[in-house]
Amino acid sequence: MVDLAGTVSISVSFNNRGCFGFMQVAKIAFEKLSKVKSDPSSKHIFIQGKKMEVEAKFSFFEWYLAYSNPDSKSLEPAYFWKDIVLCYEMYTTKKATESITFPGLLDTLNRGLFTSKGRRASFEEHKKTVSDLEGIRDYLKANCEAHLDDVKASESYILSNIILSNRMHNSPKLTPVQELQAVIHRFLDTEKYRRSPEFYLLVLLLFWSDGEPQAVQEEEDEEDEQQSTEDDWSANKTSEDEGSDDDQEPRGGPVLLSLDRLLDPDLQKYVTLMEEAFKRTKYAKYLRGRYLLPLFFLGKGSGLCKWIHKSKLDAIVEEQVDAELADEEGKRFKEKLKRINEMWITGDAWRLQEIQDILCPIKVELCQPPHIQQDHKMVYVFAGGKKILAKINVEPDDDLALSPVLFYLSFTIQGPLVFRVRYPPTTGQ
Repeated sequence: MVDLAGTVSISVSFNNRGCFGFMQVAKIAFEKLSKVKSDPSSKHIFIQGKKMEVEAKFSFFEWYLAYSNPDSKSLEPAYFWKDIVLCYEMYTTKKATESITFPGLLDTLNRGLFTSKGRRASFEEHKKTVSDLEGIRDYLKANCEAHLDDVKASESYILSNIILSNRMHNSPKLTPVQELQAVIHRFLDTEKYRRSPEFYLLVLLLFWSDGEPQAVQEEEDEEDEQQSTEDDWSANKTSEDEGSDDDQEPRGGPVLLSLDRLLDPDLQKYVTLMEEAFKRTKYAKYLRGRYLLPLFFLGKGSGLCKWIHKSKLDAIVEEQVDAELADEEGKRFKEKLKRINEMWITGDAWRLQEIQDILCPIKVELCQPPHIQQDHKMVYVFAGGKKILAKINVEPDDDLALSPVLFYLSFTIQGPLVFRVRYPPTTGQ
């Protein structure tokens, strides 16, 4: 917006009510037309005239809600997604739950009360079975092989494997990680400044080194620490080298890969490219002022299994709340949702043993001097013996030196985000 003096004023947030209002009015219009006796052809013309815009608005809200919340402590109202889905299904006769776009695939795992828009909207949703996810993976694999130069087809195929791994880590349908690396490798050095944040998210998930559990952060001797890092990196590299002879040629055509490139990519470069892609695309405009959701967390597994979808954590928290409410009669849906939210806000969720059992603590190093980017403090995280700059989920004036703490790594659609978990204060000490 430009005022009379010519000064440009940018709102701190995007007002989504215009887009949402269109969906509400289109839904009401469809319902009214269905009840009125009139010429069927005129109804058809009206519906077809609005169909493309309804699809575009649905596509917008699909990623808008998959990647963000209003803030870190609140969700969109339950009716929000309900009206969007009903309008979309009226005009297109498609099922929203059958979407296999990038955010649509992410949503196939969202069945926890806190993450599932559909559950909050009271939809009777069909939970995707392992067989369903394997079928989606097969379809996207065939589509990828039929369109080798289509980066979006490759992105969807890779993500379908990560999603399937989250549901069944030993599925025989899963594609080996090195083969998925080969798929995305074709695009790494082309059109760097036209790739999407989703593309670089997948690059980081595929090439990020497997972590090892890190105890409570303590100061260690710098020389011993460096030697340990180098030894771990050498061991991982040797292990992968030994198994490389048995790998099959990537399906979808031979791809000549540099082994050194695959084992030791410049992760900081791709983190930077991801942040630049976020600013360059529509996301920076429409998601400004909103809380970017963590999509995947680094777990204690290896390969694809090391990435844990946020919904798995929400399911653990929901089970805990169910157990707490078991003896309290009359507790309703809203109370349950409130308690789940409170556990995340207070940090109690992070201290659940089931969550600590699956997440991989990481080593974090403070930036010297302190570095702040867009009201976020920055820290260094370690991956493959290298330091990567990442945002940390604390207030800008918070003291990062407080201990004892654990640090967990996640990825939003903008890049890596570190969560700090403080242990509750002990008594009598």
